[in-house]
Amino acid sequence: MKILVTGGLGHIGSYIIRTPFASSGICVVDDLSTNRYCSLMNLPYPIDFINDGFESLDEELLKQFDVVLHLAAVTDAARGDSEIIEKINVVHTRDFIKKLLSLERPPLFIFPSSTSVYGTASDIVQEDDENALKPQSHYASSKLTIENFLKENYPRYLILRFGTIFGVTPGMRFHTAINHFCWASSMKKPLEVWEQNYNYYRPYLDVGDAERTISHLIHKGIENETYNVLSGNYKCGDIIEIIRKKIPDIEVNMVKTPLLNQFSYLVDHMKLLNTGIRLNGNISRGINETLEMLKCVKKS
Repeated sequence: MKILVTGGLGHIGSYIIRTPFASSGICVVDDLSTNRYCSLMNLPYPIDFINDGFESLDEELLKQFDVVLHLAAVTDAARGDSEIIEKINVVHTRDFIKKLLSLERPPLFIFPSSTSVYGTASDIVQEDDENALKPQSHYASSKLTIENFLKENYPRYLILRFGTIFGVTPGMRFHTAINHFCWASSMKKPLEVWEQNYNYYRPYLDVGDAERTISHLIHKGIENETYNVLSGNYKCGDIIEIIRKKIPDIEVNMVKTPLLNQFSYLVDHMKLLNTGIRLNGNISRGINETLEMLKCVKKS
């Protein structure tokens, strides 16, 4: 099986290319626009690497792959420029899928979407509830647009609605909730939290569980399904209290003004669990490993 991973040097990709998933040899394409060169260092397995944008790949190259794992995307939902999100996440991705469709045998297309396609919800949300789809950001809308395009046009796909990612990887960034809080706490910066958000629930995903899910579903031969993928639903306050055990003097500033992209919802992932997968992501372990990595930094 030949696998192409687009955006393979990011938070999730830099982890995946260090697991047995990559042991048979994969091809990674990444334009290095976020300068994550370190993701290529000390790899345990040989990989083919293409330093380019996924939109530039031609059909002659693409026809050799059995699976495409499309991780390439603008992911900073809160601060991402809407025009850039539209260009990369929608236009380039849709054109890329059309290019794959032109092949005699289109590869299985694995699309990591986001649980943010649900937006705010009063009840626990499931994959097959169309009424629960209420994206609240350009990023979430872009993911839902491609989900719909795949369902309407592509013969072999998997849509994986990932919770907010956490966990230490060579290509990790610190703009998502858990990582941002770990970074700010380690730098002795106060955490600014909208007071209502302290008790809001959001779905979170350990990067190891992300890789386990992808490998499991490929191995099971499952296609043309949509899954919620998360390690658990947690409140903002849960995250802060875990950090507080490691950094007792953490300062938390409660603000009354809503902050962008903060709302509450619970996500159900029984559909995924019913495939027989065993997830073992642990939010406390993920936070402690991130804080441990930063423990020697002292703010002067």
